[in-house]
Amino acid sequence: MVRGKFLKISFIVMILFSLVTPASVFAVSLGIETSQDSHQPTVQILSANGNNMDLRVHFPPNPIFLMNEGMIFDQNIYSRPAEVGVPDLPVLRKDVEFPFGSNYSVEILDSQSYVDMLGENGLPTEIPERPADLQKCDSVDDCSSASPGEEAFTNGEHSFPSSPVQLINTYIVRGRQVGQLEFWPVQFDPTSQTLVIYQELTVRIHFDQADIELTAENTAAYSSHAFDTILAPEILHFNQGQGIQTTRDLSNEGILIIAPNGFISTLSSLVNLKETQGHPVSLVSLSEIGTSPEAIRAYISNAYHNWSLPPTYVLLVGDVDNGANSMPAFAGLSTQSVTDLYYATVDGDDWIPDVFVGRLPARNTDQLNLMINNLIAYNNLSGNENWVKRAAFLASNDANFWQLAESTQNYVIDTHTGPGGYLGSFPTSNHPGG
Repeated sequence: MVRGKFLKISFIVMILFSLVTPASVFAVSLGIETSQDSHQPTVQILSANGNNMDLRVHFPPNPIFLMNEGMIFDQNIYSRPAEVGVPDLPVLRKDVEFPFGSNYSVEILDSQSYVDMLGENGLPTEIPERPADLQKCDSVDDCSSASPGEEAFTNGEHSFPSSPVQLINTYIVRGRQVGQLEFWPVQFDPTSQTLVIYQELTVRIHFDQADIELTAENTAAYSSHAFDTILAPEILHFNQGQGIQTTRDLSNEGILIIAPNGFISTLSSLVNLKETQGHPVSLVSLSEIGTSPEAIRAYISNAYHNWSLPPTYVLLVGDVDNGANSMPAFAGLSTQSVTDLYYATVDGDDWIPDVFVGRLPARNTDQLNLMINNLIAYNNLSGNENWVKRAAFLASNDANFWQLAESTQNYVIDTHTGPGGYLGSFPTSNHPGG
C-alpha cells in the first residue's frame, strides 16, 4: 500500500511525481558513467534483465555537517525520514520500474564506507530526532506552542537505518510496476555514537517469478504520452517492457466526460473542442452509470481496464450537493475533506493516480457555458499576448513562516520569471507577512 510519498505524490497529480521529492539532480545511465555535479548523488543502472537489476549509487562527500537551525544535511539534495521519532538522517529516494512479479528483494553486493565519531572531523555532536511536521499556524503563539524542538535522538539501541538500502513500497501507475527505493548515506549507532558514512553502494534487486510477458502487455495496453512525459524523468529503467508495441497513436489521449443529465446537451461545444484537438471523447450521463461516487469510480475503472483506448483524462462536470445536477465526491480517508483523488486510483492498491481527473464545478448551465467559453477562448490564444508574461504572486500573512514564502517567491522571480522577461511591480516598503 502506498499511503504517503506521492500524496505528499500525489503523483500530485493529478500532476504527479515530480512534486514529491526534493529537487535532487540524479545522473541515471545504463552501462556507462555520466558526468554530474560532484555535490549531487548519482544512480547508475549497471545491468538489468528479467531476473535482477544491478545499481550503483555514489554519494557526494560530507552528507552530514553542522548547519543552521538544527539541520545536519542539505534538504535540497536529500529527504528526511518518513517516520517521526527516528534519527533525522538524510535519505535519497528513487523509484525504479520493475517487471511484474510476486516478490522483490534487495541485496548489497559491495560498499565503500568509513566509520567516524560524532563531534569529530566536522561532524555534528549529536543526531537530532525526526520531529513531527509543523502544521500551519494562525498566530505566533500557536506556532510557538506547536513547534516541536530539534531534540537529540537518545532512545535507540540498534543502528539506524538497519540497512543503507531499503525497498519500502511498490505501486502500479498506468500499467507499470514501480518500486520505491531508499538509499541512506549514513548509518548511526546511538550506543557507540559512531557513524558509518557510505561513499558508494552496489546493489542488486532480485525479481522472483517476474512475468516479462505481462509487463510488456500492460505497457502496451496502458501507455499514455501524457503520463510518460511525467514519469520518464522520475523513474529509473522506465519503459522496460517493450516486447509488445501498441499500434495506437499515443498522442491521441482519450477523454471521458461524466456529467449529470441536465448538463449533457450543454457540453457539445466542449466535446467538439477536444475532438478538434485530436482527443477521442466519450460523454456519459450519471443516469447511465449511477450517481454515487462508488458507481462513478467503478465505471471509470471499467473504462480503464477494458476499453480498447483507456481514457487518459476524466472530466467531472458539476458541483457537490447540488440537487439533480450534483456530481458527488469522496471524503478523504485521513482528512475527511472533499476529494476526487479516488476516482483516479483505478490500477493497483495504492494512492497513485492512473488517470488525470479534473472537474468543472458548475452549479447551473449559465456557469457551465461560461467555463466552456473560457476554455474555447484560451484555446484560441496565440501565446504571445502581453498578459502572458505578467506574473502575480500571492502574499502570505502566516505568522511564523512568511519569510519562507517571500524568499521562495523572490527566488522564482530572480531565477525564472525575471530572466524570462515576465513583468511585475514590487512594493518598495514591504510589510512583513504580506
